[in-house]
Amino acid sequence: VVVLEFWATWCAPCIGAMPHLNKLSEKYADRGVQFISITRESEDKAKRFLQKRKIAGWVGIDFDGAMNEAYDVKAIPFTVVIGPNGKILGYPSSQELSEDMLDKALLGKEIMTPKVEKTEVVEPIEQTEKKAPKPIYELSISPSESESTFRRIMPKVFETKGASALQLIQ
Repeated sequence: VVVLEFWATWCAPCIGAMPHLNKLSEKYADRGVQFISITRESEDKAKRFLQKRKIAGWVGIDFDGAMNEAYDVKAIPFTVVIGPNGKILGYPSSQELSEDMLDKALLGKEIMTPKVEKTEVVEPIEQTEKKAPKPIYELSISPSESESTFRRIMPKVFETKGASALQLIQ
């Protein structure tokens, strides 16, 4: 199992998640889980940072942004869990990555991302002569041939590809 953690030296949430990820990395080091922390910053900058703060596992430099592009990283911190067969099993937030999730990943099982908070269902506004208020969100659903992925890009911002309507509602 590989846990990719995209981060930067200036990213406060990334730095805040490091102690949690370090504990998991150390606990699972002998159990077949490799943590790889990937930054787009220079090797020199990363080395200076690592002299002050510890990152357990491997640290990778994404010189040309190819890893960020390959995993469609939109914001950091960004976590990807890859199973023993090379399949992406989930995109948990770095703070929410748990032992239970890693145990499931070791078995090749998908990791469910945290459930979206339930929201109040609002009945549609009847069209009158008055101008209707702007919607607070927009949802567009279209057919997809890709494998299903669902991930949180940042708080309250989600992206999914290939999910069924039932998965979206849940």
